[in-house]
Parts: sequence; structure tokens; C-alpha cells
Amino acid sequence: MHKFTIKLFLDDPKAITDAQVVPLFHTWIQGHLLADHGLIDVADYAHVHHGPGVVLVSHEANIYLDHQDGRSGLVYQRKQPIAGAATLAEAIAGAVRYTLATAQQLEVSTEGKAKFGTGEVSLKFADRLNAPNTPETFATVRGAVESGLTPLLGPVTLKHNADPAKLLEVTITSAGGKSVSDLLQTAAV
Repeated sequence: MHKFTIKLFLDDPKAITDAQVVPLFHTWIQGHLLADHGLIDVADYAHVHHGPGVVLVSHEANIYLDHQDGRSGLVYQRKQPIAGAATLAEAIAGAVRYTLATAQQLEVSTEGKAKFGTGEVSLKFADRLNAPNTPETFATVRGAVESGLTPLLGPVTLKHNADPAKLLEVTITSAGGKSVSDLLQTAAV
């Protein structure tokens, strides 16, 4: 499995607007500002209530300034396998590292106005065939989620959203308190 959606939540949802993100994402495309991503286009869905907001499209992933479920944040939706990830734990850890790198770039691009919390992360498995939202699937992926994220986030607690009408979603909580930059330094070690 390699199709993951990871969401980091904005500390202050009003710190940045969709209209401000559109030109930033265009700058990212022009400057090739996300490593290992072929950035292609920007789509503005800000008119959709609690929708995906502004989307930065790449071959490898879609990146959203997202407002789904009434909570604003950055979503990294992985579409392609991560090079070198041989296990599910490695794939999850790689996707979270890319999410953190994207969040850091957005923090830098907004001159620190946008800040992301690290104490809560939403992980969705965007593959209903291989990861149906059942307690059995959660039990199967639980160990990989824990072993993939504990080195990045520290000790984690997992909560399964067991709604079968939705994607398999795991809410990951950790002690938090570390900045996105601090976590990226930990991930690089």
C-alpha cells in the first residue's frame, strides 16, 4: 500500500487564506521547491464548503490547504510508491516526512504566519480494496503505523475511526510540542 493521506492541522486556521496560498503554490512550481516532486498545477476549490481548498498537483502527490471536517490543515495525499520503501512502516514514515517537509515549506513561504501542530496527525489509507475500514484491517496496519511513526513523533497513541462508509483513518497523537522543523531534523538522523 502506498496511497496515504496525511493531515497536519493549522495552529491558527485564520493565519492563511486560500487566496494567499494560490500564488505561493505557483511559486513552488516555478522554483521546484519540493524535493522529489514534479509539481504540475494549482487548482482552487475554495468555493466548496469544508472542501479540499487549494490543491497543488504533482505526479507523486496532491497537496491541499484543506478544510474538510471543519478543521483547516495541510494534507499530503501520496499517489505513487515512495522510492526505497520496502515495508508499510517505511512507506508511512516516508509519506509523513514529505508531509513535514511540505508543512515546513509552507511555514517558510508564509514567513511564519502558518504554523502546524505536531501533536495530532490524521492518516488515511486511500485504498478501499487493500485497506477496507474494518477492525481487522486496523489490527493489521497498527504495528506498521506505530513502528513507522514512533521514531519521528516519539511515543504515539492510535485511534481508529471505524466508520465503514469512510476511508480507513487513524488519528495519531503524540506528546507534540516539537515544531515541524524539529521533527524534520529527527527524521534526517
